[in-house]
Amino acid sequence: MIQYVIRRTLFAIPTLLIISLIIFGILDFAPGDPASQLPLTIPAEVREQIRESLGFNDPFLIKWWKWNTQMMVNEPIHWFEQFTNTCVGDCESRSRIISWSSRAPAMDIIVQRLPQTLWIMGTSFILGTLLAIPVGVYSAYKQYSLFDNVGTLITMVGYSVPVYFTGILAILLFSVKLGWFPSFYSTTHNVEWTSWSSIWIQIKQMIMPVSVLTLFNAASMSRFTRASVLENLNLEYVRTARSKGLGEMKVINRHVLRNSLIPVATLIALAIPGIFSGAILTETVFRINGMGQLLITAIGQGDVPMVQTITFLFAVLTVAFNLLADLTYGFLDPRIRYD
Repeated sequence: MIQYVIRRTLFAIPTLLIISLIIFGILDFAPGDPASQLPLTIPAEVREQIRESLGFNDPFLIKWWKWNTQMMVNEPIHWFEQFTNTCVGDCESRSRIISWSSRAPAMDIIVQRLPQTLWIMGTSFILGTLLAIPVGVYSAYKQYSLFDNVGTLITMVGYSVPVYFTGILAILLFSVKLGWFPSFYSTTHNVEWTSWSSIWIQIKQMIMPVSVLTLFNAASMSRFTRASVLENLNLEYVRTARSKGLGEMKVINRHVLRNSLIPVATLIALAIPGIFSGAILTETVFRINGMGQLLITAIGQGDVPMVQTITFLFAVLTVAFNLLADLTYGFLDPRIRYD
């Protein structure tokens, strides 16, 4: 197991280098200027000095290598120092990726926005997973029943209708018409865990975005779970288990469910990075000041370093959770070995 993890980790390094080269290259050739957001009264020579200080005029490979070093080396060291309250090497001169629009380190801004995204996207993903697996298993076990037909209808609608449409529809119905929930998410609200009124405000403003995303996440995952369980229900080992006198609950939970969750584990692991990429539309609709909204704002302002950083973080999460999915197979299926 340890050797397999080391091999996959070493293989991930050149993979991330290639991904970083592609991301940096595409966005570097896109229109953008670090001095474009400055007031027009600033002299041309000062603008040029700013471009030089940010390395805008360097050759492509030098810019890519500097950005790569800042992203993969300097940023992890910086956050290790923040966590341990220590200093590694020359702390003062270590360069970091600077946002063109805010003139602040890009990762510092991302970390500030991350809790808002995790509040909404993380909660909806957990609820969607907890809802999808039992619904998918029961729908497969009761194939073509009323529960299965109704569940199929709901999941097909939930998966087919875009998130931004259901979000706007929820705002019109529950905020504008009924007035039950706020129409947008207030990121300035500071939750006081000792005050029930403060907690209730947070719950009310989370209900609509979480419900919309939970429906979308559960729809696709429940259909996938249902198909996987149906495939295993008709195999010989299930008939053998039943012929031995095992109860239906033991057959489903001990045999069918464990084997059916192998492909579902891949879907869950690969869907976790999608929490952040899927936040783009949802956070825009409900005006949540998270990572999705940050990416949209950075694109609108031509903030290339911020867009590069967020996009590369999505790639890192995808590679990491691919590895996690492979490791999960060994726990679900004893036949899989990593020797």
